[in-house]
Amino acid sequence: MLSFEPQAIAADVDAYDRVCADTDVWPNWCVSNHDNARPTPFGGAGARMAMLLLTLRGTPFVYYGDELGVANVELPPKRAK
Repeated sequence: MLSFEPQAIAADVDAYDRVCADTDVWPNWCVSNHDNARPTPFGGAGARMAMLLLTLRGTPFVYYGDELGVANVELPPKRAK
Protein backbone atom coordinates (compact mmCIF):
# COMPACT_ATOMS: atom_id res chain seq x y z
CA MET A 1 0.00 0.00 0.00
CA LEU A 2 1.24 3.46 -0.84
CA SER A 3 1.99 6.05 1.78
CA PHE A 4 -0.18 9.17 1.69
CA GLU A 5 2.73 11.52 2.42
CA PRO A 6 3.38 14.10 -0.35
CA GLN A 7 7.02 13.08 -0.86
CA ALA A 8 6.10 9.39 -1.09
CA ILE A 9 3.28 10.10 -3.54
CA ALA A 10 5.62 12.22 -5.70
CA ALA A 11 8.27 9.48 -5.71
CA ASP A 12 5.72 6.80 -6.64
CA VAL A 13 4.21 8.95 -9.41
CA ASP A 14 7.66 9.73 -10.85
CA ALA A 15 8.71 6.06 -10.74
CA TYR A 16 5.51 4.82 -12.41
CA ASP A 17 5.64 7.58 -15.03
CA ARG A 18 9.28 6.70 -15.90
CA VAL A 19 8.41 2.99 -16.28
CA CYS A 20 5.48 3.85 -18.55
CA ALA A 21 7.58 6.24 -20.65
CA ASP A 22 10.41 3.70 -20.98
CA THR A 23 8.03 0.99 -22.20
CA ASP A 24 5.83 3.27 -24.37
CA VAL A 25 2.78 2.55 -22.17
CA TRP A 26 0.08 5.07 -21.24
CA PRO A 27 -0.31 5.26 -17.43
CA ASN A 28 -3.59 4.80 -15.57
CA TRP A 29 -4.27 6.10 -12.09
CA CYS A 30 -6.77 5.13 -9.40
CA VAL A 31 -7.09 5.44 -5.64
CA SER A 32 -9.35 2.44 -5.10
CA ASN A 33 -11.30 -0.18 -7.02
CA HIS A 34 -14.23 -2.52 -6.57
CA ASP A 35 -12.00 -5.44 -5.49
CA ASN A 36 -10.37 -3.78 -2.50
CA ALA A 37 -11.56 -1.76 0.47
CA ARG A 38 -11.46 1.99 0.10
CA PRO A 39 -8.26 3.50 1.40
CA THR A 40 -9.52 5.66 4.26
CA PRO A 41 -6.29 7.16 5.67
CA PHE A 42 -7.00 10.37 3.78
CA GLY A 43 -10.65 10.48 4.90
CA GLY A 44 -12.21 13.73 3.69
CA ALA A 45 -9.23 14.42 1.45
CA GLY A 46 -10.76 12.21 -1.26
CA ALA A 47 -11.49 15.28 -3.37
CA ARG A 48 -7.81 16.28 -3.26
CA MET A 49 -6.75 12.77 -4.28
CA ALA A 50 -9.27 12.80 -7.14
CA MET A 51 -7.93 16.19 -8.26
CA LEU A 52 -4.39 14.83 -8.18
CA LEU A 53 -5.47 11.96 -10.45
CA LEU A 54 -7.00 14.44 -12.89
CA THR A 55 -3.74 16.40 -13.19
CA LEU A 56 -1.37 13.49 -13.85
CA ARG A 57 -0.35 12.33 -17.32
CA GLY A 58 -2.49 9.29 -18.06
CA THR A 59 -6.04 8.10 -17.61
CA PRO A 60 -7.64 8.70 -14.19
CA PHE A 61 -10.18 6.29 -12.69
CA VAL A 62 -12.37 7.70 -9.92
CA TYR A 63 -14.82 5.25 -8.37
CA TYR A 64 -18.14 6.42 -6.94
CA GLY A 65 -17.62 8.12 -3.61
CA ASP A 66 -13.83 8.49 -3.83
CA GLU A 67 -14.17 12.14 -4.80
CA LEU A 68 -16.17 12.74 -1.60
CA GLY A 69 -13.92 10.77 0.72
CA VAL A 70 -16.65 8.20 1.38
CA ALA A 71 -15.50 5.49 3.78
CA ASN A 72 -16.30 1.79 3.58
CA VAL A 73 -19.76 0.85 4.78
CA GLU A 74 -21.31 -2.46 5.76
CA LEU A 75 -23.76 -3.72 3.17
CA PRO A 76 -26.46 -6.06 4.48
CA PRO A 77 -26.39 -9.39 2.57
CA LYS A 78 -29.96 -8.98 1.33
CA ARG A 79 -29.02 -5.61 -0.28
CA ALA A 80 -26.07 -7.11 -2.16
CA LYS A 81 -27.11 -8.35 -5.58
